[in-house]
Amino acid sequence: MATESRDTEPLVIRDVIDVGMHHLTGMIDVQYSCENVSVEVERVASGYMLDLRTWRDSADCVRGPMPRDFGVRVDAPSDAVFVATLDGRPIDIALNRQNRASLTREPSL
Repeated sequence: MATESRDTEPLVIRDVIDVGMHHLTGMIDVQYSCENVSVEVERVASGYMLDLRTWRDSADCVRGPMPRDFGVRVDAPSDAVFVATLDGRPIDIALNRQNRASLTREPSL
């Protein structure tokens, strides 16, 4: 299960948009070294639900906050609304949206 710090601050998710495709990436801290994170996306009435789940891949664990990256691609309009859950509980998220075209442009002189 992810650390409780997620209860007080929003999870920052980078959202790079490229022609109707969202490339969402982020990082959460888990409680044990053997825990991993997966993410699935579901269409909901308000937009799109990011369902983040933590799980253990072995019984050999070291306790302590461990960072875990996650990522998912979502085919959705550029103004899509995203909400999220972590291990079944709603969490606050903050999207850092960027257009892929603006990331690849050469700076003007």
